[in-house]
Amino acid sequence: MADNPRETWIGIDDRPEDESPLQHSEPSRLAVTGLLLEMLRGMFGETGTNIINPAISEYYWVPEPKGNLEDAKNQMLIEEVFSWTPDKAGIRPAILIKGNRWQDRRVTLGDKVQHAPQVSGEEKYYRHVTGSHTVFVVGRTSAQTELLAREVYLYLSSFSPIIVKETCFERWTVPVLEGVQELEEYEEHFVIPINLVYELSYSWKLFPVTRLLQGVLTNFETK
Repeated sequence: MADNPRETWIGIDDRPEDESPLQHSEPSRLAVTGLLLEMLRGMFGETGTNIINPAISEYYWVPEPKGNLEDAKNQMLIEEVFSWTPDKAGIRPAILIKGNRWQDRRVTLGDKVQHAPQVSGEEKYYRHVTGSHTVFVVGRTSAQTELLAREVYLYLSSFSPIIVKETCFERWTVPVLEGVQELEEYEEHFVIPINLVYELSYSWKLFPVTRLLQGVLTNFETK
């Protein structure tokens, strides 16, 4: 296995027979979405201890939302933006999370880790990634949306030092809290996007020969 759980390696002789020759364990957009879901659901969970503004302390999230909105006027929907289902369509306010573009950046010549110790001829590489997510806060009124968005913005921004310290992120910033906008739904609702930007690095190892590529390269050379 790789020395670091975030490393990726391609090996032959040294790898266990029951493992894939190509393994990736660096974070993905889905993993970041999952982190945001966990954070925001915890923020609006049953305890409500993370809420600063008492004006929104009545809003809460539960794993199984009630379909009868009259019995649960203050419950919230916190989901990935494409996880829409008809039975949840009327649950507002809501927080919807969307992953955006990721861009790799080369840090060293040929992506190689300089002066890295080599074992059996292996080469170690790494790259830098800049990515972003958007958190959409949807409310029934512009005031409700503004209050909730401000709370979410402060929460995600204030915990950035802890997130950087405890996870793989090298930078975690919440640079933009957009203005309130009208949202076209079956009822008049409002939305405020919150933009989140982060940076991380990932690494991998290559061994001199791989079964995965050997046949492909042979066919390429003979054409």
